[in-house]
Amino acid sequence: MPVLGSRPLGALALAACVLVGAAPARADYDTGLEAYRNGDYATALTEFRKLADRGVVLAYTNLGYMYALGEGVEADLAAAARWFERAARAGDVTSQLTLGVMYANGEGVERDNVKAFAWLSLAGAAGREDALVYLELVRDRLDTDGRDRANRLARALFREHGDPETQRLAAEGWGGGAGAPAE
Repeated sequence: MPVLGSRPLGALALAACVLVGAAPARADYDTGLEAYRNGDYATALTEFRKLADRGVVLAYTNLGYMYALGEGVEADLAAAARWFERAARAGDVTSQLTLGVMYANGEGVERDNVKAFAWLSLAGAAGREDALVYLELVRDRLDTDGRDRANRLARALFREHGDPETQRLAAEGWGGGAGAPAE
């Protein structure tokens, strides 16, 4: 499976720039975003942590990028993965994609193609076409038993963390990946 960029998760820099621009209307977020754009990562980190403490999902995602890229903190892919998982479980599709790629590549987490498949399925079902490319590569790594386990996990994630449309698909037995068998 290809790695995102020349350094671990290097392409996340571009995604982070796009992502941090999609801000909730909160003064703390605006302060954090402005600091981030000006390279004042310490202030951005402080503001995003305050927001994360209040449950702002986009703050979880931004903290994931900051830890992955070492912006304002020592680069720590394990911490990044924890922030991305928190955001992914709260329904952030970009974090679902990122977490799936991290599991596929073993970056910050133990390589786990079953978890990669499940998170990428969720992101793909929510409209992230780039997730489908990775999903196909991960699916090729799985044997029949692995595909069955991945489909069961994907269905569970859909029920728990998907948007209403992906929850509907899970209820219908779609589960993840093109042609995924129903249980």
